[in-house]
Amino acid sequence: MARSRYEFIKIELRLFDDPRYFMLSEFERLMFINLIVLAKRTGNYVKKDWVAIRRAVRTEQTSSRVQVAVDRIITSFQPEGNRKATGEPTIEQNKYYLWFTGWDERYEYHGVEKEKEKEKDKDKEEEKEYSSSKKKPYFKGEEMRFSKNKWWVMPKTGGSWLEFAGNEKEIEYK
Repeated sequence: MARSRYEFIKIELRLFDDPRYFMLSEFERLMFINLIVLAKRTGNYVKKDWVAIRRAVRTEQTSSRVQVAVDRIITSFQPEGNRKATGEPTIEQNKYYLWFTGWDERYEYHGVEKEKEKEKDKDKEEEKEYSSSKKKPYFKGEEMRFSKNKWWVMPKTGGSWLEFAGNEKEIEYK
């Protein structure tokens, strides 16, 4: 049966400029990508069950080889100094699980809906900024709003907002 919803992950191109990635063997690099996919499937908590990981990535390597590869990946992407603050990718672990730091920002693909949501939030912030200031923008006596990176004129008679096509010097603040 076909899936009704596609799921994506992000692989940043700067990964291919990262010397830590290319210090790994070919199998370890493939395991790194596979860990990202497994993390997506498990909500960013990959259980440290080497047999299960081996089966999930469908490799002919032994479970102990998978464990060595994952340990080497973790060591290569270990936080050094203040790497977390700079947003560098790191993999952390405890006794039972592995997880990626900054998962949502780094690997999770949110698609168009998330971008639209961010744009709406930005518009709300800009609206709040303009409405909370003491002076409001007007063009020829009609109030204005800034939304979707454009100025809009709100007709006194109501109806749809009109896109402002004039020069910003024509805007009065009252």
